[in-house]
Amino acid sequence: MLIYRYNSVCFLSPVITAPGEALLVPPTNYGSTRTLPPSPHAMRMAFNVYRVQFTMAMQDPDMPSPRYHNVIFVETEADGSGAVHHLTGDITSGMVYATRREGRPEESEIFVRKEFIGKVASATYPEKINTVLEALPPPPKQKKFNIKTMRTEQMKPDGSFYEPGEKRLRMVKCTEWTMEQAIPALYASSVLQKEADGILDSDIFDRKIGMQERMYR
Repeated sequence: MLIYRYNSVCFLSPVITAPGEALLVPPTNYGSTRTLPPSPHAMRMAFNVYRVQFTMAMQDPDMPSPRYHNVIFVETEADGSGAVHHLTGDITSGMVYATRREGRPEESEIFVRKEFIGKVASATYPEKINTVLEALPPPPKQKKFNIKTMRTEQMKPDGSFYEPGEKRLRMVKCTEWTMEQAIPALYASSVLQKEADGILDSDIFDRKIGMQERMYR
């Protein structure tokens, strides 16, 4: 008969395997209300966020090349996978904000580069990032087919076509929306934390989030 101490409580463990031998077996959750420890995903207070570029199947002849499909990638899993926040559609019909699950970007055949841009709190992801990005106007329809020239051409906001040599507005696609609207809006709302003055703001951010989570446990 052996004594086993578990969570400051003593138990007897009389399991016998052979004459003169005893096997010490810890009790199975006896008298304990503890649950299994949280998964690594649940323990992460913040997720790394990147701007990722992928190659495009076709380049727009009316815009400077090369151009890439720019997305915001949030790494939510230990294996480097996560979720993409980006625009879908095109400027002949209009674009819309969308999200999708994504493996490690580097494993994609069309991967170009990945740039770290900050962190987001895991406790409020994806709700807060979606709230900010869904509020941003996506690029509208900016091209249509011109029967006179038999080409798809850039059009004015009122739907009419530009005359030859007429000064044109700059067209806005996924790159402009991601870099000039989406990322700045996430910084401004404090949903996305970035590096500043050589000190990683996200380290302070992690501690703040950790304190908040402990308050509500």
